[in-house]
Amino acid sequence: HQIMPIVIVLDWLIDPPRHTRSTRKALYWLLFPLAYLGYTLTRGPHTGWYPYPFLTPTTHGYLPVIENCAAIAIGLLILIAVVTRIGNSLGRRLANRHALQPTGRV
Repeated sequence: HQIMPIVIVLDWLIDPPRHTRSTRKALYWLLFPLAYLGYTLTRGPHTGWYPYPFLTPTTHGYLPVIENCAAIAIGLLILIAVVTRIGNSLGRRLANRHALQPTGRV
C-alpha cells in the first residue's frame, strides 16, 4: 500500500506497455475489486470484521458504504482512463523510437 504503487508506476514509466490497451478492456481491471467488495460485504456480517473502515456498515449503515464505494469506483474509472491513455501514448512513443533506430544491417 505504500511502496509497491510507487514501484509499479516507475516500472510502467521505464518500461511502458508495448501494445495498446482499449479502455473497454481495461475495465476488466475492476473485476477483482468488485469481487472483493462483494466477498467482504457478504462475509463481514458473519464475522463482524471488515478490512477497511469505509466498508464497515455497523457504524452508520450501508448508505455511507455505498457512497464510499461509488466515489472509489468513479476515481478508479478516471484512473483507468488516464492510465490507458498515457500507457498507449508511452507505448507508441517507444515503438516510434525503436522504428527510427538503425538495425545495423548493411
